[in-house]
Amino acid sequence: SSSTAAAPSADDENNSDSQNNEDTVVGTERASDDGEPTGTAGQPILNAIKSEELSDTLCIVVRYFGGIKLGAGGLIRAYGSAARGVLRSAPTVIHIPTVRLRLVINTQYSGSVYALAARFNGVTSGETYND
Repeated sequence: SSSTAAAPSADDENNSDSQNNEDTVVGTERASDDGEPTGTAGQPILNAIKSEELSDTLCIVVRYFGGIKLGAGGLIRAYGSAARGVLRSAPTVIHIPTVRLRLVINTQYSGSVYALAARFNGVTSGETYND
């Protein structure tokens, strides 16, 4: 399943001048700590995406620094919790990849083409016959 979600974290005051934007992409699996200590932002977000069993997902957590240092453990909990919360509340869209084909075949093979399309839940349309 796929999902796109973004939400601010309420773990710190939201009226400060300092902010960090952490983003994580699963598929290519990329996680950014964007200035936070290594492993304290991107990895917890990535773990949240994986724990929700999502793929093809972008999750951005914005944390505003409100003057209180959370420490590594606090940052991990804050980013992970914010990501889990928004991923659980965001709508999930299941994307099934499709391919559109245009076939030119001899009419005698049309039954096989229809059978294959049906076998793989394919849809046929716009047939023309020129034999």
